[in-house]
Order: sequence, then C-alpha cells, then structure tokens
Amino acid sequence: MVAVRYSKKRSGRPPLSEKAALRSRLLLESGNTDERERRQRAAGRGLSGSSDGGAPGRARATRLISTAFGAYAIAAGAVSFVGWAADAPVLTNWGINDISIQPNTTLAAMLAGAGLLLLSRGSRRMAMGAALGAGVLGSATLFEYLSGVALGIDTLLLFDRPWGRLGTLVPGRMGPPAATSFTFIGIGLSLAAAGPRTRRFAPIPGIVVACIAMLSVTGYLFGASLLYTLPRLTAIALQTSTILLALGLGLVLAVPEHEPTRTLRDAGAAGVLARRALPFILVVPIALSIVRTKGEATGLFDSGMGSALQALVLILLLVGLVWWNAAAIRVQERAQRETAERLREADRRKDEFLATLAHELRGPLAPLRNSLEILKQAGHDGASAELARSTMERQMAQMVHLVDDLLDVGRITHNKLTLRRSVVELASIVQHVVEAARPMVESRRLELKVTLSPEPVYLDADAARLTQVFGNLLSNACKYTDPGGRIELRAERDGSDVVVSVIDDGAGIPPEMLPRVFDLFAQVDQRREGTEGGLGIGLALVRQLVELHDGSATGHSEGLGRGSRFTVRLPALAEKPSLPALSPPPETRSPGQRILVVDDNRDSAESMALLLELSGHQTEMAHDGAEAVAKAASYDPDVILLDLGLPGMSGYEACRTIRAQSSSSRGIFILALTGWGQEADRRRSHEAGFDGHLVKPVDPAALMKLLNARRAQATT
Repeated sequence: MVAVRYSKKRSGRPPLSEKAALRSRLLLESGNTDERERRQRAAGRGLSGSSDGGAPGRARATRLISTAFGAYAIAAGAVSFVGWAADAPVLTNWGINDISIQPNTTLAAMLAGAGLLLLSRGSRRMAMGAALGAGVLGSATLFEYLSGVALGIDTLLLFDRPWGRLGTLVPGRMGPPAATSFTFIGIGLSLAAAGPRTRRFAPIPGIVVACIAMLSVTGYLFGASLLYTLPRLTAIALQTSTILLALGLGLVLAVPEHEPTRTLRDAGAAGVLARRALPFILVVPIALSIVRTKGEATGLFDSGMGSALQALVLILLLVGLVWWNAAAIRVQERAQRETAERLREADRRKDEFLATLAHELRGPLAPLRNSLEILKQAGHDGASAELARSTMERQMAQMVHLVDDLLDVGRITHNKLTLRRSVVELASIVQHVVEAARPMVESRRLELKVTLSPEPVYLDADAARLTQVFGNLLSNACKYTDPGGRIELRAERDGSDVVVSVIDDGAGIPPEMLPRVFDLFAQVDQRREGTEGGLGIGLALVRQLVELHDGSATGHSEGLGRGSRFTVRLPALAEKPSLPALSPPPETRSPGQRILVVDDNRDSAESMALLLELSGHQTEMAHDGAEAVAKAASYDPDVILLDLGLPGMSGYEACRTIRAQSSSSRGIFILALTGWGQEADRRRSHEAGFDGHLVKPVDPAALMKLLNARRAQATT
C-alpha cells in the first residue's frame, strides 16, 4: 500500500491538492558536450608550455617582428639618406670603414621597408606599389651591370659628394649584391601582396636575400674583407647588409601560413624544436668564433687551443640542447597520451550514452506500439481503448521529458538558457513535483513523506525550472530505491535561504562515484539489481539550473545500499510579496477557422488536420512550399501551420512569398510548426514574417488555446 504523507512542523496545513506536473517548454537546442571537459581538452599543454591557444600569440609575435624589421629598414635608410643630404659621412658608413651605403640604396631600403610594413598591416595594394619601386631600382641597377648601359639613376641623389665611393664600380650605384637582393625583395613582396596563390612562393626570395646578407654580415663580424669588398661580387656596406638581413627575415615572417614560419609557429614538437634550435644555430657558432678570435688575438691561447676549446664548448652546448629538447618531447608525448586517453574515455562515454539513449527511447516505444495494436483490436471495448490512450499519453510525456532534458543541457552548456523569474511559492512547486511523481511512487510501492516549512516560503525563481530540479531529484530517488522503500522530501528555512532535501534509503552511491555524481552522463552502475537506467543528465541539469538561481546542489551517501541525500540551497525572499489575485479566464471555444496545414510528412499533416477538424475547424493540406503558396491564395485560410524544412521552397521563403502576395494575406495568422527550435531558428522565422514558432511535438491543448486566442483577438 502506498503511503504519501505530508507534514508541517508545528503547522496543521492540509495535504496538497492534486495538480498536473508542469512540463518544460524550452526550444529545441542540440548540444551534449560537457563544457568543462571540452575546455580541459583545449588546455592540453604541449612542448612550448602552451596549447594551440598560443598560436594567436605567436601570430602576433611574428607580425610584430616583421613590422619591426620593416621599420628598421625605413629608419636605417632614412638616416643614411640624411647623411648624404647633410654631408655627414659617419651616417652612411657607421664609422667602421669607408664603404658607404649609396643614395639610391637608401631609397630602395625605405621603399622595401615601407612595403614590408604595409604588408604586415594588411595594406596589400600599397605594399605592392612600394615593392615594385624597390624591385625596379634593384633590377634597373642589375641591368646596368649586365648591359654596360648607364640609365642615369646612379648620380641622381649623389649630391656631388667626393666621399663614399670606396668599393663602388660606379659612383652612386649600389653594388651587385644589393641590386640582386632588392630585386628579390621586390619580387617576394609582390608575391606576398598579390594573393593566396602566390604567397606560398614569397618566402623563397626572402631566404635568398637573408643568405646574401649573412655572408657580408659574417665578414664584417670577423674582419673577412673578401666577403664584403670584392668588386662585382661582394662589395656592400654594413648598413646595406643589416638592412637586407632585416628585409629578408621580415619577408619570411610576413607569410606565417607557409614554411618556414609555419613550422616556427607550430604548437607541436616540430615548432618547439625549431624555435629552440634556430637561435642556438644562429648565435652560438658566431659567439664562439668571436670569443676564439679575440682570445687568439690577445694571446690568451694559440690557434690549436682555440680550436679545441671551441669544439669542446660547442659539444657541451649541443648535448645540453639535445637533452633540453628530449625533456620537452617527453612532456609532449605525455600530454598527447593524456589527450588520447581523454578522447578514448570521451568516445567510450559517447558509446555508452548512445546505447543508453537507444534503451531509454525504446522503453516508451514498446508500450506505444502495444497501445496502437490494442486500439486496432479493441473495437467497442471502451475500457481497453481508455487504457491504451492513457498509456500512450504517459509514454509520450516520458519521451518529451527525455528530449527536453537533453536540449536543456545543451542550452545551458552554451549559455543560451534564460530564466523566466517571478515570485513563486515553494509549496506549490513541491505540490506539482509530488503529484507528477505519484504514478512512479505507486508502481514501486514506495512510502513518500513530504515535510514543509510551517511558514510560506517565496522565491524569485523560474517555477518551471525549479519543478524540473525537484522532479529530477525525486525521480532519481524513486528509480534507485527498492520497492517498499522510503523517500522523504523536506523543505525548511535556514536563515535567508531555503534548503530542500530529497532523502532515500535506496541503492546509495559508491564513494568513488560521489565526486562525479553531478557530471554530465555520469551514472551509477546500471547493471546492479534493483536500479533503473537513465541518461546521466538529470543531476547535471539539477546542478546547472540551481546555479542559475544563485543556489547550490550537493549530494551525500554513506555508500552502496545505504541510501542517499541530495540537498538544494536557494535564496528565499525576506518578506512575503503582495501577489495580485488572479481569476482564470473562462474557457470559451471559438468558432471554427479555416486552417492550412503544410508539412512534407504526410502522416504529420493528416493527423494534425484530423485533430483540427475534430475541434471544429476546416482544414486544407499542402506538402511543399510552392503548393503552400498556391493554396494560401486559393483557399484564403485564417491560419497557416507551416513547416520550415520543406522540399524545394523552404518554409521561410514560402511565408515571405505569402505575405507579399496581397494585402489580405498579411492578416493571415502564420505559425511555424517545426522540429527546429533553436534561438536562431526562432529569430529567422520572426524575420520571415511568422506570427509564432511552435516546436514539435506540440501540445494539442496549447495549440487550441493559441488558436482560440487568435480568433478572439481577430474578432475584437
């Protein structure tokens, strides 16, 4: 015998009256991924100590470095040009030797630097113009060397200076290395600015120019004059060498989506190894060679000792680099193994979830099919037909509840769920929850005790959502309590809060499961005898909905077979609010309306049309968008129930076309009746001209109420 007892502490309030449970009315919203777990996967650390999330930072770094190189070329070229204009040789040769940068080289440097700067900032057309200017200066000078023809561009900016001619074949003319390099720089910048198809080739000229510049820079560092003084081969000023090195490297970095910068920016092992090894390769050999040269020059050691020391230090540094990178690779491999394990676990949980979902959906489908067969064979047996009808109603409600819970989790996960807050009394919510759970309590022969606070408790909350919270907790308690067991639902004030507890003496929760009991898809082992299945979303939904109400949800259990206790703490209103007395409007049935039902699913259209006709309406059907437009014009309906996913012309397009047909069609009440119910779908249907948006399966009572309201509004 079922015992459901209501009690009040120090109060004689009568038992709660029976009412139907509130049903969730949220839109369809897909999404069943645990956001926290997704963020953890995205935060997996790689070799560089950062995840792929560091790629934007590296992109900004390469862009800034490329911009800095371009700015350096402009500044160095401008300073050198001022040296020529102001007759200041020190500004053109930096005081190292008498080889000066030439005036036309300063102009090419400024143009190329401007092109690199503009390219890094996304101004492709202006970058192309600057690149062409630098390339023309370089290629014209090459033409002069190859043909022996003077084009008159050498002495235009020479200012008739007698100095700065050492190392030049023609006064004012840049040397062959600079002419070749600026030609390549112009080509590379043009390729980078032209578009995606040519950008992949842009780093090649940059690498060539950087190699030419490194040859002369190395010569200047070690005093190897043959690397920067040979006429027609290596003659080049130090400023020009550094400018070209900056331009070459800047051009390579300006195309980060292609090699070699793509590897440098990579978050994986290849990128980290490249970022660690490249500075070592560029800096350490040069630094060691400089130290050796200075040591030998000052007599600290002879050539043999210098070679030995250089080799020894280089070996030690290389071994250190190898071990450093090996440690980083181990970190990367460990992170990859952890990520792979998380993915395997997610895949396993996905498979379990899909299997459980199939099981949960087949549960209601079996009695639905049986009930349909009963209706076929019942004939005039009214009792059997009524039993089949009530069974179908319950099972349909169970399927809708299952889908609504899934979609609610998706909406909360993506921060798209909003609460419809109002002042509600806690007792009325508990009443709905208990009455909704009554069939399960009776079927399992459970004793349910309800204990409420003696004073009324009011909350600023979404009544439907709190009903969902307490309903899920009570449903879980029923599932995991053995027949004949005891459940208590207790609500009491605790200072400014109200604490609602659901306590059972059922299966309990194992200690290892307790910390994860509110996680999405987490479930106690369903293979245990006496427990029922579930999708593992009910408690996750409880926690998320309670937190949206600025509350908290906790669970406790002494272990398997020792029951469980789930507690929800919510802020309560300090004072009793003044609630206006509301009288329910009288139920009036409006006269029949002309309704056009449009759905490409013929069963759906025919069943809806039959339902509407049984309610006194006249109906016509259409099964695609074009047919809907035609029948809207010929049938002249009062209401159109229009599916969105129609073949050919979509429901959105059909609605717009119907609205545009004539002024009279603008008065038609058009409702979207569809399985698509996301916020974007509702917004799009509103923009298309729909008057409302209903999600399948629609509650017939709610639909009839809406049609009655529309008729009443139309007649006033």
